[in-house]
This record gives sequence, C-alpha cells and structure tokens, in this order.
Amino acid sequence: MCIGLFIMCLPQFASPPYDPIARSQTTRNGSTAKITRNEAETEQQSVKHFVILLIIGQILNGFTGTSLFTLGLAFLEASTSAASAALYIGIAGVGSVLGPAIGFLAGGQLLEVYVDYPAPAPHGLTSSDPAWVGAWWIGFLIAIIFSAILAMILCLFPREFPDTAVIAKAKVSEAHDNGTEGSVSQPGFGMSWKDLPKATWYLLKNSCFMCLTIAVSAELGTVVAFSTFFPKLLIVQFRISPRWASSITGLALISAAVLGQLFTGCIIKKLNLSVRQILKMVLTAVLLCICILPVYLARCPTVKFVGVNVDYTDQEVISKPALMSGCNRGRACTTATYEPLCSNNVQYFSPCHAGCTHRPFGNETQA
Repeated sequence: MCIGLFIMCLPQFASPPYDPIARSQTTRNGSTAKITRNEAETEQQSVKHFVILLIIGQILNGFTGTSLFTLGLAFLEASTSAASAALYIGIAGVGSVLGPAIGFLAGGQLLEVYVDYPAPAPHGLTSSDPAWVGAWWIGFLIAIIFSAILAMILCLFPREFPDTAVIAKAKVSEAHDNGTEGSVSQPGFGMSWKDLPKATWYLLKNSCFMCLTIAVSAELGTVVAFSTFFPKLLIVQFRISPRWASSITGLALISAAVLGQLFTGCIIKKLNLSVRQILKMVLTAVLLCICILPVYLARCPTVKFVGVNVDYTDQEVISKPALMSGCNRGRACTTATYEPLCSNNVQYFSPCHAGCTHRPFGNETQA
C-alpha cells in the first residue's frame, strides 16, 4: 500500500510548480489568455500521464487494502469466540468506515493549504478562487507513514494465536450442509492449488454465501459511491466549498460507522444472537432503509449551463453542447481549464466563454 500511495504522490513532484495565472483564461489587463489550442492539447497529453499514475496507485491500494477485508476478518473470526466475534468484526467495520471519514475531514482542511506548500500562494489568490488548488498530496504522505508503521506491526503477528485451536473446537457450526461438508472436511483439503477450482465451485453452489456476497458488494458499492460523489453533489447543488463538502461527508460516515457497525456488534454480543436472529435483524434494517428510499426522488432544478444545456442567445434548451458563440468567438477560449462562472442563476464554463474582459483573483470578479 505504501508503494501505491507513493505512486499517487508522484504527479505533484514530477510536474512543475502550479501557475494559476498561466492557467487562467483571462489576464489582469483585460487581454485574452496566451493559451493556444496546441498548448492546451499538449497540456492535456501531459495530464493523461499523471492520470495513469493515479490509476496505477489506486489499483495497488485496492489490491492490498482488500486483503484486510478477506484475510483480516477471517483471521479475526478464527481467533475470537463466537460470542465476541461479532463485536470485534463490528469494531473492524467501524475502522473501515471511520478511516475514510477521517480522510475526508483531514483532506478538507488540507485543501485550504496551497498546493505547492511550503511555497506561499500568489498574492491575492485565496481558496475561494476557482484557480485555487489545495495540497491534495500531503494526505498521501501522511498515509504512507502510518501504513508503514502498521505493516511492521502486522508482521509481528503469529500465524495463529495460542488459543485459536481451543476456540475452534468450542465453536458450533451453524452453516447449512449443501452436500459439500464431507469433501471440505477431508484432511489436507484446501492446502494445495489443485483444490482451488473445486473449492470455488463449492462456493458458487452455496446459495447462502453467494447471496451474502452480493449483498455486501451492493452495500460497499453504495458506500463508495456516496463517499465519492456526495461531496461533489454538495459543491454543485449547494455552492459550498470543497473543504465543507468533505467535512460534511466525513461526519455522515462517522455517524453511520458508530450507529451501524459498532452498535449492532454490541447488540449481537450482549444478546448472544444466533445466525437466524442476526438475519432477522438485518432484514429489519433493510426494511427501514427501503422506507427512506423515496428521499432519493427529491430533485433540484437543473442548472442552466450556457453552451451545455442552453444556448447563449435566448437560453433555450439545446440537444448538442456548443461552448463557442458570437460573444466569445475569436477570444482563444480553451476547455483545458474549467473555471465556472455564475451570473443571474446561469452558469458559464469560464469567464472567457462568458465574454468577460477582466478577472482578477479574489472576489473582485468583473464581467
């Protein structure tokens, strides 16, 4: 995971210092920007290489992080009694949600720091300016340090704890026998790669296991989609800063982790629930979620985005985007930099596309 995080930091150190003035599409003296179409295309090509690095780093992070859910939870369940396993798995679940929540809260604060820290931001450039870029990479460096420390601690763990064998004998299996119990209980089964196809087939035949796998996948997909797109929704729909959007998302995830994972784990341990009783509790929670699903039907009015969904003249709905028009044609406007500008409840792609002739930094924007 440290390698993946380091790869994700490379775009910051492999690229030249950020120049917000050069990336702006208008200059202080009112002339058009000097970003030509060829320069914009060259810049987009260089950005693609950095995107590839981010994707590779994220793949490595996902590959290594997933082992904590597959191997880690199995090790945890095998090392604890049946009465305590639910509580510890709940604590592990809290950690899996609390980690991203803390990341959102800390990342939101780091976005207030200039991207080329410790270099100061250009005079007049503030975090409220569209040209502002926060120090997104500092969080990855912090994560590298903590990941390295945790990796060294995990390397000290034994293959199994001394009481693991005793705990395994004391546990009573509540699994349904689908005809494969005799095969998988044979001595030496699962110790060779030759048993992998047969074991996989047994899992695919286990309808209960497959249903639980699909349910967990859907749940994790919902959580990941929420944590990824909810901050952007808050920024676009409610016009709040990225810092506040990340903080609100983090607080929502913390509440879900504490109330959902830890609280239910305590209930299962306190009442010593069986598998059937746990499934009934899960079904009750699912029914409650279904009751609040209509909240997703709430919609905000579509923002008028000139050149994207409405035209420049009478702001009528258009079927094909056309960012260029008579008021900005010939001004060398480029789509390499997205600097949204709002005026009279109408959004433009950039001040240049809106026909602006002057856009200094800060809140003194003039059109």
